[in-house]
Amino acid sequence: MPKFERQNPQTDEKIEDLRERFTKGVRNEQKSVDGIKNLLKHFATEINTKYGPPDIVDKRGAIIGKEENEIVEELEFKFKDDNESFEDSRNRKENKHGIIFEMLITVIFNKILKEEFIIVHTSVEDDLTHHADNVIIEKKTGNVICTLDEANVDVESKRYYKKLDEIKKYNKKNGTTIEDGVKLNKENKLVETTIRNVPLFLLQISEKRLKEVLEKMDINLGKDGSEIGISEIELEVFDELIKSLVRQTDMLLNEKLPEKVKENIKRFSDSLEKIEKIRKGFDVDE
Repeated sequence: MPKFERQNPQTDEKIEDLRERFTKGVRNEQKSVDGIKNLLKHFATEINTKYGPPDIVDKRGAIIGKEENEIVEELEFKFKDDNESFEDSRNRKENKHGIIFEMLITVIFNKILKEEFIIVHTSVEDDLTHHADNVIIEKKTGNVICTLDEANVDVESKRYYKKLDEIKKYNKKNGTTIEDGVKLNKENKLVETTIRNVPLFLLQISEKRLKEVLEKMDINLGKDGSEIGISEIELEVFDELIKSLVRQTDMLLNEKLPEKVKENIKRFSDSLEKIEKIRKGFDVDE
């Protein structure tokens, strides 16, 4: 049987180069994801130390729900592949870009806003049943001012417009409900409470933009969390997301909404002005 020799050795070199670049990209992305998880753990410890006991959030910065263990076990069993360990299943889900974006939002918002606001991920139950990924609590009032639904989609895609339409419908129906909600009481402690009529907003990032952030973000934590920095691209993405929230707020205020939801959106609009002022404090004078 005749042997066939490759006619163009340069093709092999190109393939090998692409393979190395892809492997390096995956390795760099995993390093950023690990860094995000470390930052989440740091912020979670800060929140639990300052506003507990008991612990309010887990190491991912997510509210610990009343029936968290039972729900998590049920979901892990349901979505685990047959020949996969629970640990491998968790790692696989946590490395999906949609989940990474949710973690990234918690980190960036905490980096910028933690002096005036508390940003945590919702419990597993609220994430699945009420489509809310994050909640923002204003320290001055102790109240949850909004919930956020995050999507790793392109802004021109059909899925984006479908998600935006779902957000509008939620707010028209009475906003969203957070069963495993928390609020800051007069003793400066986070206490469990069900929260209703909360405005729900959409945060979006494209696949390309997410990869860019993961490549360039600052994941430095230092020994005691004193060296946490923020990169230019994180500030850029934060600005993009806040502009989107302003647009959605203006849009919703022109819709016919339940009075309680409309009042809460107006309050959130005031909080957005405060958030924009806080953001300006991160600008470097040239």
